[in-house]
Amino acid sequence: MFPVYILVIMVLAFVLAFLCLAYCFIYKRHINRALVNAQTRRHMPAPFHVTLAAAMVFLLLIVIAGLAIIFRMDYAVLDSQDDNPTDINTICAEISEIEIGATAAENSMTVEALEYNYESYHAELTFHLYEGLEIVKNGRKISATELKAGDVVAITLLTDLSGVEDIIKVEVLDKHV
Repeated sequence: MFPVYILVIMVLAFVLAFLCLAYCFIYKRHINRALVNAQTRRHMPAPFHVTLAAAMVFLLLIVIAGLAIIFRMDYAVLDSQDDNPTDINTICAEISEIEIGATAAENSMTVEALEYNYESYHAELTFHLYEGLEIVKNGRKISATELKAGDVVAITLLTDLSGVEDIIKVEVLDKHV
C-alpha cells in the first residue's frame, strides 16, 4: 500500500506550484495594466518573494508532518511492545530427556522448567537442537552429545514478530542454581 503521507505531500506540492504559477500570471497582468495606466498602480509583491514565502511555509508543513508521523510511529512501537516486552527470554530448566539422532536435525531435548521462570514457561518443553546451536558449559563450547538428563540449563529464546520462539543458546549451569 502506498503511504498516505507521501500522497499528501505530493498534493500539497502540486497545489503550491499551481498557486505560485497563478500568482505569476496575475502579477504579469497587473504590471501590464500598470504600464498602460501608471496613475492607478497598486503595489504587489514580486513573484520571487511570494514563491520564497510559499516554499518556506511548505517546508514548515513538511517538518510538522514529519514530526507528527515520527511521534505517532514511536507510540505505535511502544504500544506493540506492551504485549511482548522483550523478544529475547532466558529460562532455566532441568533436562529430563535428551534424544540424539543420526543427524543434527533429529537432536532434541525435553526440559522441565524451574519454578522461578515466567508463568508461560511453567511446563515441560521440548526443543530441537539444530546444527550450529551455541551450547556452552563452563565457558567452552560443547556438542549436543555432551548434554545429559539432569543437567540444569539456561535456554535463551528469540521470539520473532509472529510469536514463534526459536532457541539460540543453551548454557549448562551448576546444579546449585
